[in-house]
Amino acid sequence: MIKGSEIRKADFPIEPLLIDRWSPRAMSGEEISREELMQLFEAARWAPSSFNAQQWRALYGRRGTEHWTTFFDLLVEANRAWAKNAAVLVLFISRKTFDYNNEPSITHSYNTGAAWENFALQGFRQNFVVHGMEGFDYERARIELRIPDEFQVEAMAAVGRPGAKELLPGKLQKRESPNGRRKVIESIFEDHSSLDRSEEFTGQITNIDKYPLASLNITQRRRQDSSTGSARRVALTQSRDARSGAHACGHGDSDCRIFFDMLVAASSGTKVVRNTMLRPVRAEESTGHNNESESVRAGAPIAEAASGPTGAVRSAVLTAQI
Repeated sequence: MIKGSEIRKADFPIEPLLIDRWSPRAMSGEEISREELMQLFEAARWAPSSFNAQQWRALYGRRGTEHWTTFFDLLVEANRAWAKNAAVLVLFISRKTFDYNNEPSITHSYNTGAAWENFALQGFRQNFVVHGMEGFDYERARIELRIPDEFQVEAMAAVGRPGAKELLPGKLQKRESPNGRRKVIESIFEDHSSLDRSEEFTGQITNIDKYPLASLNITQRRRQDSSTGSARRVALTQSRDARSGAHACGHGDSDCRIFFDMLVAASSGTKVVRNTMLRPVRAEESTGHNNESESVRAGAPIAEAASGPTGAVRSAVLTAQI
């Protein structure tokens, strides 16, 4: 298994492990001992969390055990094609409330993500393939694994010993290489108002197909901001099938945080803002009665714009100041 640093280059000096780790798919089908696997979970154990609440939990099935089929059958067909050679399938979940007072934990997914990162880094250090996935049936996972309502289903991961890429389907063989990342300056903003001024973070849409947004259906609305007379707002409507229990990002109903690679508008000549953390807002906020203090805020609570019975389509309106 090659190291990421053989292809990737960091803009600033960092720990080599962070560059070297990547997410291969090719695995040999060999088993991993329980002792080796516990080292990955031990690394996850030491992740930071709000109030040291450690909201993460992990369920897993090892190849050759009675639990393997239950986990494997949760995967979408595309992931089964390569994950069939994994040694372990892991499901990460997070507790949505604090143990000590049962109050909501806003950062439960954030904290679980920290545990997952530790897990993945430790796995790479042990020369294992560790590949995270959102391509599985979230609702079926909750039912078949009897996950209580107070826990949110987050993501799955496949763990195994490295294998030859020829074991993968043809299309995946071509992708079996460490991928890159956008420049760090495209993801961080010391002064958020720079989004309005800097050409570095705005541009014209030239190829919408280059930025697919999964199953998102996009509509554009322009509005003059009454306080500045110049700001524009783009509203994106995200539709999903409630039966899947998942948004396009793969998360469940509550506390979803959607990170867009780029806001894409449907008409030409519309400026876009890259890498913007959005919060869903209530439907009435998109009709012109919203308070300006309720513009884009990272980490704001999710609000469903509409709801319906199982099988109905729900929507959440997403806004960004540009």
